[in-house]
Amino acid sequence: MKPLLICGELNIASSLTKQLEESGIVVIPDLLTGGTASGHAGGFNTRLMRMRWNNFDGYEKTERYRHMIEDVLLLDQGFIDAALHPVVVNAIRQYLGETFELVEAKGWKSLPTKRDFHGWHGDAWYDQKLVQDRIPREVKLGVYLTDVRSGGFVYIKGTHGRQHPRPLGREEARALPRESFVEVTGPGGSSVPL
Repeated sequence: MKPLLICGELNIASSLTKQLEESGIVVIPDLLTGGTASGHAGGFNTRLMRMRWNNFDGYEKTERYRHMIEDVLLLDQGFIDAALHPVVVNAIRQYLGETFELVEAKGWKSLPTKRDFHGWHGDAWYDQKLVQDRIPREVKLGVYLTDVRSGGFVYIKGTHGRQHPRPLGREEARALPRESFVEVTGPGGSSVPL
């Protein structure tokens, strides 16, 4: 069953899709209400209390400065609601087409650091040897569970779809035009890049 679509949601989705086509990033302020975001955070924070071990749920340590939780859809209905929000689904349909699937739902807590532990990169999610004639499209949706005033997601506008994803060397990253860098900050409940 398809969600009920309000006419304004289609207009919003079209605007988001246009921004996504041009910049490769869209921020949707107030996608979730504060109450919904706090519900997300409650279930998420429970898992952050301890590391996963045997059959005890918790976070996984995948990187030195990040605690990862792989199954956020099981934590709170709000995570499912965000993924199925009519504005999000309509924007994704317009960008990817009618057939797409949710393949990953995870979250993480980044630990405070001044170290660049992740580097500049494009997420390499497909076999580039098999797909050489085009760059497949993907959409990621993130939701801040707490207010983010600094250290948010940073993206370089307009770099999507130009080359196959790969890590960038430090010199190559320094040569990129700083005016196209976007740091996404915002209150808890804001969605980050589509």
